[in-house]
Amino acid sequence: MKKTTKIIIGLLVGMPLLIVTFIFLFTRVLMQPTPNRNFDLRSGNSVTIELPVCKAIEFKSGVEYKKVSEGRYQAIDQFFFNEHGNVYLTSTTDAQGKFTISEKLKPFTEISMQGDTCVITFAFPREKCPEQFCEAPFLHVASGDMHLTLPKDVVYIADHLLNLFSCQGLSHERLTFNANARIDIFDSNIDTLNVQSSRLLQLRSGHVKHLFVDADKVNWQQSYNVAFVDVEHISGTRDVRRHVTSDSNRIVWEPKSDHARLELVLAGPMEVEVNKPSE
Repeated sequence: MKKTTKIIIGLLVGMPLLIVTFIFLFTRVLMQPTPNRNFDLRSGNSVTIELPVCKAIEFKSGVEYKKVSEGRYQAIDQFFFNEHGNVYLTSTTDAQGKFTISEKLKPFTEISMQGDTCVITFAFPREKCPEQFCEAPFLHVASGDMHLTLPKDVVYIADHLLNLFSCQGLSHERLTFNANARIDIFDSNIDTLNVQSSRLLQLRSGHVKHLFVDADKVNWQQSYNVAFVDVEHISGTRDVRRHVTSDSNRIVWEPKSDHARLELVLAGPMEVEVNKPSE
């Protein structure tokens, strides 16, 4: 028998075997159970934690990193947090703030002080989680709603992992947000509000005397609805478009570079001040 004929016969015999083997292995992979990744902490009672006296509050993730090679690190015990939950902010005249969360979330919450900043850290090491989550490479954590009462001495809020700050009835002389979250503000009176970053800023009602917005890092509504702003300070390094209805008496444009431009659409007469680039 010729060599070519033997090769063809071998292929005809071996090919079905390879196909069957591939289907078998592929089916086993598909049928392997997927680790449970949905960690729901919303049910049950809530617990209130009294925060230490501070000037700033920071929300952060406790994800740790391990070194895999020179200059390379890999995150362990990753999670997506605050799904199906918001943080509701209100003011308090007390010197200390209070933080209310679900009782199930408390074991994964750490409160610490760094200087004058109260740091609220959420971490989900798999050894502390229920057994069904031990093999999950990451978790979707449904934290439920959280409530934070904010003393007037707190002037700065930083956030790295939350979904929404819903602010109701705040009364502050000065307040700064540096947030990943959306920020909705209702019925609040703030002398100076500085928003350094936010996925979406909406001033829905109330009064702000001086609003500072970094247009490079803040996605803010073209109109602020019925919130009233006396002076709006806008800064940025790129082209910025602002549609003003009747919510601001004065706009101050503070470009960060010579290339920055501000385009205004005004509903009526308004005072506009243009400063020199800050760079």
